[in-house]
Amino acid sequence: MICRSVRLSKIKNNCPLFKEKLEKMVNRAELKYHRAGFRSILQPAQRTCIRCKKSVFYAQVCFITRDSDNKTIRFMPNFLQVALPLPIDKTFVYRFPPELQSHVQPGCRAVVPFGRRVLTGIIVDDPVEDLPDKQIRDVLDLPDIDPLLPEDILQLAHWIKDYYLCSWGEALKAALPSGHLKKGKGTAILIEERISAADGLIPDNLLKRAGELDGRAPRQAEMLRVVVESVVSLPAGELLQRSGGQRSALKSLLSAGLLQSQRTQVKRYPTLEALSIRDEAPLPTPNEDQQKAIETISRSIEAGANQTFLLYGVTGSGKTLVYQKAIEEVIEQGGTALVLIPEISLTPQLVGRFRSHFGDRIALQHSAMPAGERLDVWNGIRSGEFPVVIGARSALFAPLKNLKLIVVDEEGDSSFKQNEPNPRYNARDAALVRAKMNNAVAILGSATPSLESFYNAEGSRYTLLELPTRVDNASIPEINFTLPSNSRTGVLGKVLKKAISEKIANGEQVILLHNRRGFFTFVFCPFCDHILQCRHCEISLTYHHTDRMLRCHVCGYDAPPPRLCPECSGALRYTGSGTQRLEDDLKGILPLEETVRLDADTTQRKGSHHSILKMFAAGEKSVLLGTKMVARGHDYPRVTLVGIVAADAELFFPDFRSDERSYAMFLQAAGRAGRSAENANPAQVLVQTWMPENRVLQLVKSGDYRTFYEGEIKLRRSLGYPPCGGMILFVFSAKSEEKAKKSAKDFILKAKQDIPRGNWLGPAPAFRLRVRDRYRYQVFLKFDLKQRSPKSSLRVKLREMLNKFKAEIGKDVNMTIDVDPIQLL
Repeated sequence: MICRSVRLSKIKNNCPLFKEKLEKMVNRAELKYHRAGFRSILQPAQRTCIRCKKSVFYAQVCFITRDSDNKTIRFMPNFLQVALPLPIDKTFVYRFPPELQSHVQPGCRAVVPFGRRVLTGIIVDDPVEDLPDKQIRDVLDLPDIDPLLPEDILQLAHWIKDYYLCSWGEALKAALPSGHLKKGKGTAILIEERISAADGLIPDNLLKRAGELDGRAPRQAEMLRVVVESVVSLPAGELLQRSGGQRSALKSLLSAGLLQSQRTQVKRYPTLEALSIRDEAPLPTPNEDQQKAIETISRSIEAGANQTFLLYGVTGSGKTLVYQKAIEEVIEQGGTALVLIPEISLTPQLVGRFRSHFGDRIALQHSAMPAGERLDVWNGIRSGEFPVVIGARSALFAPLKNLKLIVVDEEGDSSFKQNEPNPRYNARDAALVRAKMNNAVAILGSATPSLESFYNAEGSRYTLLELPTRVDNASIPEINFTLPSNSRTGVLGKVLKKAISEKIANGEQVILLHNRRGFFTFVFCPFCDHILQCRHCEISLTYHHTDRMLRCHVCGYDAPPPRLCPECSGALRYTGSGTQRLEDDLKGILPLEETVRLDADTTQRKGSHHSILKMFAAGEKSVLLGTKMVARGHDYPRVTLVGIVAADAELFFPDFRSDERSYAMFLQAAGRAGRSAENANPAQVLVQTWMPENRVLQLVKSGDYRTFYEGEIKLRRSLGYPPCGGMILFVFSAKSEEKAKKSAKDFILKAKQDIPRGNWLGPAPAFRLRVRDRYRYQVFLKFDLKQRSPKSSLRVKLREMLNKFKAEIGKDVNMTIDVDPIQLL
């Protein structure tokens, strides 16, 4: 509860303004407390303001009631709970002075002392009872008048804290633009001074006055002419530059009343041009399947009911049109919509289609934006300037008001899951929670749905909507298997090489998927079997031909390759292949300028994703090759051949999701071919493999998702794996292998004792035992789906045990908690 008080600087208690403000404040408080049996009394007081250090008058409203013995119980709480940006699972109580009461609302920031430090936290709630003054420290500042975090975002952060077993501070750091929880008031807004003609002065009068000033003050005269020519107000700096004048001349004109100055906020919004490929075509007419899906979703939006739809459509079936029509419906009703996509830089066509249709009503939000841009976009969304927000994982926390629709495109993509730092949340699952909190509609779209989503659709938790055919009668390309190259010097087999040459000769385009970076992926000595590994990780180094360096793709360590084996001085052998070697192999088929590579090495600079994809879309390049980036959501009508270069390298990972990931990536890549019915030649998908009878590859060839799903779900049900059961992964890491192993052992012994109902597995060394000089051991908890709720008995006991264990574990051992892990490596 909060002490109801009002700040009245230099105003006596009998002032009418004092009484008016006090009455309004009491009326608001009475609504909350009088129904609970309290009555209020007023207590005028005087106190020194912590800001200006002056004495101010204020009044406190004290709520009182009587207990069973008819004794007066006095409630005068002026304490608040603050969540700090720390990995500690608790909030901290602080006392605030009455003169700052108007700033005390959940979602506002509070600058507080914490030990010898000063931290900025978020007010999350009020204590339920009064606390002794001697144990509580005072708040230093409350920067916000209105809550920085809306109520639903605060509730979502609370759910993330509970479900993903992280702290309040970690959840709130994910929800806020960077800088807001740093010392002070966070990232600053940018203010600009703009100059215009003074009110009431017409251009002819200004030009006349300029003529009078020509002789004695030519620079002032030129400034007046520039202002008249510009029609609209000018930034002060631009005016000085264009007129060649000095600041003193501008001050003279302002003092004379000829010009006026106005300070305005500069809105640093990112340009959509740099993140989209514009599509000016009007929205097509929906086909029968699309229209059915649109009508079903529209009815749910009109009813204002929370409902989740799984939009399962083959690649090229027109899911984006369904999204657009649903958003149109929401905007017509005065609501807002949120669209989550896996990675904004890799889907410029989707962004371009939304931009063409909704124009300036779209805001882009993603974690790679500069801090100033993120702040201004955040404020623009809060003010209602943008009814539609498109972004990657971090856009989940966009402060939209009247949220009626959330779309998650390619909902099974692993990039929706945050791996580090905490909280390790899945934006798809959290989006469904936010939709429920706002009574909004949620659409999960994919050509290869995650097993979790399809399992929920089969179980009637979601409504399944299907788009079984491609738009415009485009055919789904046939998938065929072919042998890889037998040569040590090449990557492409004869059949794929020939197909590439034919397509290029016909003026068509090709996409090649090879999900390995670098040139050679493995360097070893055939004499002593020594493998060149990263000195910080137990991972083999990859040779990069562009800078002739060996590089670790986990920690970034690099070194020049040795001439001979460091163990026996024998000759080293380079083997394996990556995208650079594939690019080199293509030189024998077509000129290098005809190809463009899309991987983490070629996209390090800002805007590089967009420029590469824009070149390919414009037909400037004939072949787009790269890692799994090339398989994501691209729509290029001239692509008639997709080659999957090394399919076998994606199979047989020691992870229960391995087959699901491989199936989705291969089918998504295959879906890039033949998306236009206008192509004269049939589209092809060629998969290079030594194992054409592999179950996953055979199901990719047939495109039979349901058969794949039934086989996978049967296996996972028998093992109790997600989505048929819950799973939490605990990873213990330390610079000493013994310490990591001992901590994992101690943890599982305590866990089995405190929580015997859980199915505990481990400890076991991680697949990559040493990463960044730290050894890692894993413990798994499997449990029944009924215990997934943060309020379940198992989860409550687990949180209590974790808080105790974290206090006991040494500082040199790190424990990470991954709820619903996507990868186990």
